Amino acid sequence: HCRSRDGGKTWDEVQDVLFGYEYTGSSNGAFQTRNGRIFVPISALSNRKVGAWVSVCPYSDDNGATWKMPEQEITMNTGAADWYEGGAVEPVGIELKDGRLWLLPRSQDGFQWESFSQDHGRTWTPARHTRFISNQSAMSILRLKDGRLLLLWNNCGAEGLLPIKWGNAERAVLAWAI
Repeated sequence: HCRSRDGGKTWDEVQDVLFGYEYTGSSNGAFQTRNGRIFVPISALSNRKVGAWVSVCPYSDDNGATWKMPEQEITMNTGAADWYEGGAVEPVGIELKDGRLWLLPRSQDGFQWESFSQDHGRTWTPARHTRFISNQSAMSILRLKDGRLLLLWNNCGAEGLLPIKWGNAERAVLAWAI
């Protein structure tokens, strides 16, 4: 990562951030909480035999100069036949009005999953299904000016479920919820 201290006019030198994994996947957006802590939800390839992909949410209390890891990984066994596709992938997160953090990783079983932190990112609840159908596509989330949350995702079935298709594309149905 690299950071700017003057609103993007100049940038510090690019720095590697080592999170303890050989490979980390996509980061689909960082977020900052009311107290200033910065979170960068990522997925990482772990040594797990089932659900090899895990989600973690590193955080920084000094504007990105240093990073800390939560106490555990967010894991799930979605039953994917291919180990490379199994687990908690491409998480997005946000701070809720009550101060909890909400993390939403994608999966391979036809749903988005969710996990919550009540201690500002140090620990996370076990992952569970949401009501949002998904076809292995990451979700996006943001807070509107009026405080409501906007979620965007592909509301299509996963492998084994009936997909919604438009031509040859299985990720053509964008859904949103407030």
